[in-house]
Amino acid sequence: MKKIVILFILSKLYSFSQIHNNDYKLIEALGVERYSYLMEKYPDSLEYYHFILTDGFDIMLKQHVDIEKLSGVTSITIPSDWLQNGIPQKSSIIVFKLPVKFASNHYQYYLIEGTEYVLKIKPLDYINRKFQAKPK
Repeated sequence: MKKIVILFILSKLYSFSQIHNNDYKLIEALGVERYSYLMEKYPDSLEYYHFILTDGFDIMLKQHVDIEKLSGVTSITIPSDWLQNGIPQKSSIIVFKLPVKFASNHYQYYLIEGTEYVLKIKPLDYINRKFQAKPK
């Protein structure tokens, strides 16, 4: 039922051909009401959130991360539907729904429980520079 309500609202805001996966991910993270408000008042904010959903983090095999960067890192659990054959799928991850922090000027690392993977959160300074440099 919730998905039907979301689809109805989105159909009023967009044509269905313009809806993409990040809209659904943002609605799930922000809620329909907040998403609609941002869509109406601050659409540029939604563009920034879309950018973070795709470019604000990376998934890496633990073995490819320097061991000192993993010392004392926190483990996080992700929903099983964000995994495919035990591998975290970047396109499925809604980073805003995770207990992670975006630091201003350094990467944050989180072990993904039950996998051999690490979630690498990019610094906000880096994200902001990349967002502003992307073609409009």
